[in-house]
Amino acid sequence: MDGTLIKEKIVLVVCWLIGFLFLIIGIYDFIFNDLSWLDFTSTIAVFLILVGTGLAPKIYFTPFKQIFSPAFKLQALVDPRIQQGVLSSGLILALVCMVWGWLL
Repeated sequence: MDGTLIKEKIVLVVCWLIGFLFLIIGIYDFIFNDLSWLDFTSTIAVFLILVGTGLAPKIYFTPFKQIFSPAFKLQALVDPRIQQGVLSSGLILALVCMVWGWLL
């Protein structure tokens, strides 16, 4: 974490702060305001997506064309498998919630 720039640290803090706010509000609404399971699961998905993107803040400062090039290697703050696992689980959970919402 010593090699990261100040702007990358700010992105990390902002992503995690917004993610934890979503999670806290979702837990509060689930317990006290009768939030449905579908909405609560969607809140968890948003939390995981924000935490996962916060673990790779360099993606916010990389040119768009370079992100989609075959030679692009994402530099994460942790092991890339952990970052990809958190982000992928959030995306899969969000997709499941969308399909689940359409079926209900």
